[in-house]
Amino acid sequence: MGASLYYISGPDESSPRLRPLAKGTKPAYLNDGSVVFSTGTRVSDWSGPLYIMPRVGIDFDEEGMIDELSIRNDGAAEKTVKVAYIDSADGIARPSLLYRESYGEDATADWTPLPGEISRTIATGETWRVALALDRSQFEGTGAKVGGILKVAEEGGTKTMAWLPVSAVDAKSIAPWPQGLWAATMTLTKVSYYRKDGDKVDEVPAGGAMPVKVLLVVDAAGSPRLVQRAVVNGTRLSSAYLPVDLGAVGPESGEFGKPGQPLRFSYTIGARSPSNPFRHALHPLFDGKQMDFKTPAPDGDNITNYVGSVKPEWFSIGGAVEFEFDENAATAWTPVETLSGEAKWIYTGVRRDGPVVAQGRFTMKRVAKEAKTE
Repeated sequence: MGASLYYISGPDESSPRLRPLAKGTKPAYLNDGSVVFSTGTRVSDWSGPLYIMPRVGIDFDEEGMIDELSIRNDGAAEKTVKVAYIDSADGIARPSLLYRESYGEDATADWTPLPGEISRTIATGETWRVALALDRSQFEGTGAKVGGILKVAEEGGTKTMAWLPVSAVDAKSIAPWPQGLWAATMTLTKVSYYRKDGDKVDEVPAGGAMPVKVLLVVDAAGSPRLVQRAVVNGTRLSSAYLPVDLGAVGPESGEFGKPGQPLRFSYTIGARSPSNPFRHALHPLFDGKQMDFKTPAPDGDNITNYVGSVKPEWFSIGGAVEFEFDENAATAWTPVETLSGEAKWIYTGVRRDGPVVAQGRFTMKRVAKEAKTE
């Protein structure tokens, strides 16, 4: 190309000079570690065969939990790149990380523990994106500096190598996972029904998919409660599928987010609850009163009242919501703050034959790290 090549020379380190490497056709030899410069007409923005971001490394600081490493192949041929997660030279503690490889719209949803090394062959012009996540529950909150090094290496013709620091402060999140408000969306696609002989048939495909949303508040100890409404930053969120007079309901069984232990909440809609579906305040035969429209009708929850001349008009019904969480291959904590699994909504008291069950899939996402119940 006719470019002039130079090397650093001079009497000492304080007075370096650039000297021509060779002139004409005379051969020149380089020793290992030698640095050679060439002239140019403008400043180049080419960073080398691999364009790596972020250039300063991954810094989770005190609150961060997710960051991304991207490596673009700017070379003329495909390159196999390896990323190793190693200890730093000063011996500070190296925290465990989760990772997933993301390719734009083809991003995988599974997070797995970051091993000692991962690799991928990158085509020319392609970018390899690796999302990294830090679970702060592994910290003690000492405020110490922790971290490691990401060693990026291309072992082909370019021998490109870069070291990116990974740093964080040993600090727990203000609202550790899973504390906060969780919104669960259930897509109910199967129901049960009773035959004429009273036998119950389960998991019958429904005519469509019914979306149902409910709210859960999880405290700092990881204990969940089913709520009809909650307040986040002065804004009230509510579920139209639960009775308006429902208080915070603790779990009957199970554990939040833990597979194999279905989380179940049971509640009762009282006979005189404004949400009772059998209550019709403006219907003269279903106002909960006797024929004088003044005297309360007998209590429908007492079975002996049905043998009298004046029959009850209202009675309590029950409900239960159950979440069976999917297995999470990475950890109980998930960086995307979303859980999924199988859901059931069980109704009791609406049929004398027994409970009616609707079921389907659910997704549950943490929408706020702090929330208040009303």
